[in-house]
Amino acid sequence: MIREDIEKSSSGLSIFMDLLGHDIQNSNQAVLSYLELILSSPAAGEKTKKYAMRAASQIRTSSILVDNMKTLMSIRDISERKLPDVDLKQMIEQSAAKLQGLFLDRRINVDSSDIAEDTTVPAGTYADELFDSLLMNIVHLSKNEEISIKIDSQKDVVADMPCWRICIRASDMNMPTMIVKDLTDISSSEDLSKIVRISGIYFAGTMAKALGGRLEMTVAENGSGCTFTLILRMSDTHD
Repeated sequence: MIREDIEKSSSGLSIFMDLLGHDIQNSNQAVLSYLELILSSPAAGEKTKKYAMRAASQIRTSSILVDNMKTLMSIRDISERKLPDVDLKQMIEQSAAKLQGLFLDRRINVDSSDIAEDTTVPAGTYADELFDSLLMNIVHLSKNEEISIKIDSQKDVVADMPCWRICIRASDMNMPTMIVKDLTDISSSEDLSKIVRISGIYFAGTMAKALGGRLEMTVAENGSGCTFTLILRMSDTHD
């Protein structure tokens, strides 16, 4: 009976999230339309356009966060499914291209040249969402208008599992002053504003865990700069 109640509650919550997400996306689209009118207006000054561009970036990224919330409602059984292999090098290059479209006021350079050509993982479209969210959050927390992100990969074995270790380095990130021992368990933080600031990182960590891997984070002592290490299970073709 308890299990049935839990499943019924989960189903109801999922429906509520779909409805809420739909309403938020509609509101975001309306606000974005007004901002695009400002950006296209000859009467708007450069300063006004600069702030409108930043506001538009916030709206676009918030839409992605809403989609992430909906995804989190359906990832409980990922590990039990056979997901198609994806090429991480190609996936990261696509995410980097999306970043520039989201943050028109930033100059973003994502160097993925050191990722091996055969870096494939069984993650399907979830890999796309994972890297979109993680890279987006890195840009949000970066202090400069020009942002450099370096990514490389190497083979590893963790707990007898052949895996890829993906290192993502950002030198100018301004991480919130908080200690996060487990990125998938930050609900104990008393400062909710800090949790919101790393919501994309939290999503990436939760997604990595659901895929049978994990996300590690090392912050520079002065809080400026961060290295993320994604450990993801290697495709069977590499075993």
